[in-house]
Amino acid sequence: MKLQKGEQIIKVYHHHKFFFFWRGVKVWAASLPFFMLVFVISILTPAWLDWTMTFSILALFALVTAYDFLMYYLDTLVITNQRVVHLDWINLFKYTENQANLNDIQDIGSSENGFLSKFKILDFGILKIETSSTKTILVFNQAPDPEEIKFFVTTLSRQHSGLETAKPVFKKMPEVPVINQKSEIPSGKVATLE
Repeated sequence: MKLQKGEQIIKVYHHHKFFFFWRGVKVWAASLPFFMLVFVISILTPAWLDWTMTFSILALFALVTAYDFLMYYLDTLVITNQRVVHLDWINLFKYTENQANLNDIQDIGSSENGFLSKFKILDFGILKIETSSTKTILVFNQAPDPEEIKFFVTTLSRQHSGLETAKPVFKKMPEVPVINQKSEIPSGKVATLE
């Protein structure tokens, strides 16, 4: 991603850490049959070969985990003072870059995963940003706390567009004399609402 003139990065979001952890668990669970095979074969093979096979399996699955971490780290949602950019990495050599200018943002939607999203460790969902000018839709899956990102981008977009967030306006009501059976209005004064 190349920054435009006068552009500064404000925030960078990665996918929720739960998914990186879960993929790591699946990768290492997939390695268990290979370790079991080495254990079974170790009866028939010399010790140096057992250690070589064990090290090879560890190295292979460590590489897969490192690749997965790299994809997790590079796949980001970047928020600058001018636009929102989603860098979606397909593999190490190919990625797509989708962007939405802050003043073009029309609608921001988010969805979370039900009751479990109330817990911070499982607060993830989908963030969708739609623009008015090019009909671009940015979709950031597995977003950490999508409601917080939605609020941040909405606030930044309104500030960038010159709109201020709506503030409730309370005017002080004029005092009106209360008329009940025991009190009377002083002579010459009429109670009116302004």
